[in-house]
Amino acid sequence: ENDVSRFIMGTKSETLDRIRPILKKSIIGSQYRFTIDQWKIKNKIIQNDIKKIFKNEHVVVRSSSNKEDNWKQSNAGVFTSILNVDLQNEKKLITAINKAIKSYGSEIAMNDQIFVQKQIKNIFFSGVVFTCDLENGQPYYKINFDENSEKTDTITSGSIQTSKNIVIHKNFCREAGFKFDFLKKLILSISEIENKLNYHKLDIEFAVDRKKNVHIFQIRPISIDHSNFEKFSNNKKNNKLHQSVVKFKNL
Repeated sequence: ENDVSRFIMGTKSETLDRIRPILKKSIIGSQYRFTIDQWKIKNKIIQNDIKKIFKNEHVVVRSSSNKEDNWKQSNAGVFTSILNVDLQNEKKLITAINKAIKSYGSEIAMNDQIFVQKQIKNIFFSGVVFTCDLENGQPYYKINFDENSEKTDTITSGSIQTSKNIVIHKNFCREAGFKFDFLKKLILSISEIENKLNYHKLDIEFAVDRKKNVHIFQIRPISIDHSNFEKFSNNKKNNKLHQSVVKFKNL
C-alpha cells in the first residue's frame, strides 16, 4: 500500500465515502452510516433518518465491519448485504439491519458499522473486477459479471449458475474497448479508481445501468502476497508473453 491508499481506504463504508468526491467516471451513491452501538441506543432516530434521506425508495443495507476489506484480510462475502428493502414497511428495515448485524457473529464489535444506500434499478450487468491476476499479481483486469439479472449481488453471493469472465491485459484496454464496447466505460472507471488511489491490486464490486452509468459498491485491497512474482521485471514478463503469442500462432 501507499500513503494515498492508506489514507482513503478504511472500512467498506468509509472507503466509499472518502473516494466518492474525487471520482468523475463512476457513481458512488450517498449513504447513511451508523455503528452497532448507535443502533442499540437510538434505533428509532436511525430509522427516521433513513426514511427522511431515502424517502419511499427501496434501499440496500450493507455490512461494514472492521474485519472486512482491510490490508491483511478481506473476509469477502462473509458478512451480509440485504437488497431491495422497502422503506414503506418499517419491519422490513429493522429485520434487514438486524440480519446484517447478526452476520458479524460472536466476534462483533460495537464500533462495527452498517450503512444504507439507495437500491440501483434498471441494471444492464453487474459483477466484480479484480485489477490484477489473483494468483500472481500480474496486470490484468479480470471481470466476472452477470448480464441476466436485475440483482446486483449474484456474483458476490455465488447465487448465479452461469456468469461470464473476460480477462484483459492492461496494455490492451483500448483494443478491449473496441471488441467489448459495453465494457468501455467500466474499464475507464476502474482505471480511474486505481489512479486516484495510486494502488493497482483491487477487488471492485460494480453495476452498470441501462444508461451505461457505472455504479461502485465496494473497493477493497487484494490481500494476497505476490512477492514471489514481483522479482521479475515488466520487460522480462512482457517478452515471455510475446514468445507465448508467437508459439501459439505457430501451433
